[in-house]
Amino acid sequence: MTTLLLTRPLPQSERFAELIGETLPDLRVVISPVLRIVRVETPDLRDGEDIVLTSASALDVIDTAPLVGRTAYCVGDRTAAAAKAAGLHAVSADGDADALVRVIRSAPPGGGLVHLRGRHGRGDVADRLAATGLTVREVVVYDQQPVPLSPEARGLLDGTEPVILPLFSPRSAALLSEAVPDPAAPTAIVAISDAAAKAWNGAAPARRVVAGRPNAQAVLDAIRTICAEWPG
Repeated sequence: MTTLLLTRPLPQSERFAELIGETLPDLRVVISPVLRIVRVETPDLRDGEDIVLTSASALDVIDTAPLVGRTAYCVGDRTAAAAKAAGLHAVSADGDADALVRVIRSAPPGGGLVHLRGRHGRGDVADRLAATGLTVREVVVYDQQPVPLSPEARGLLDGTEPVILPLFSPRSAALLSEAVPDPAAPTAIVAISDAAAKAWNGAAPARRVVAGRPNAQAVLDAIRTICAEWPG
């Protein structure tokens, strides 16, 4: 039996498991986060300052009431949906950090920007925007702290049955490959981006796929393809 091992923080893993249940109901799913989101700082917002979000996790750890009515420039649709639910005017780049920078630069705001982000991140969004003359600052509002794999997850990776490993970020990819550098089980890696794929430092998997777009739906589509074709 092929198993899908989800290692995102628990809320995100549970949401993705629901999608799997709707589209691939026969696929076994095991959740074992390799990191957790912990609040670091409450942002001190300035008048006229709009928001940059590269993850919905920033909204999970802060009081969003002071953000209501502000514009939030969001990396993708999932983050934009969370921003809209919090009362912000959400603009989705529908992509990655590069797409987010392009969207903001194409129609720059009149005031300042604050990037609410995690301690571990990539893309240099604030620096790249500041280089174009925009007023932008960063506030680290959460940390992505490592969590040990569960005994069930380790048993899967030490076993003989196939395991599909979605990699939703470079951080989680690095932590997972450090935790199990040479899994005995045949594995298929589905990375949300090239950066996440490159962050895998473990043994070469039986299959490695990068999603066609950096979003959960594209990861789901790649998993569906693998389930139909692998193992063969």
